[in-house]
Amino acid sequence: MLLHSWLFLREAHNLFKEYIGTITKMAIKLRLTRAGAKKNPFYRVVVANSKSPRDGKFIEHIGIYDPSRDPAEVRFQNERLDYWLSQGAQPTETVAHLIRRAKSETASLSS
Repeated sequence: MLLHSWLFLREAHNLFKEYIGTITKMAIKLRLTRAGAKKNPFYRVVVANSKSPRDGKFIEHIGIYDPSRDPAEVRFQNERLDYWLSQGAQPTETVAHLIRRAKSETASLSS
């Protein structure tokens, strides 16, 4: 009886470790979600699970992109952006371009 209980606990522990491993290895992306009216797009830069839909559930809102302004407005919360990048979040191709653009704009403003 004791052996069966021990085997059950060991199997439960292994399943728990496997479950926790899948949660911690979740793919986190920095991507755009669309907002605004029809024919007048406005985008939020969000941190989201890669399996979530484009305009679905997200973890945190960290910036904006407004292409309708001239020039297009790009803003980030730099502390949160750096935090998520340090945690391994992968920006999409578009967001990576916006990050480079925002950093070059802040560098040109500071010099």
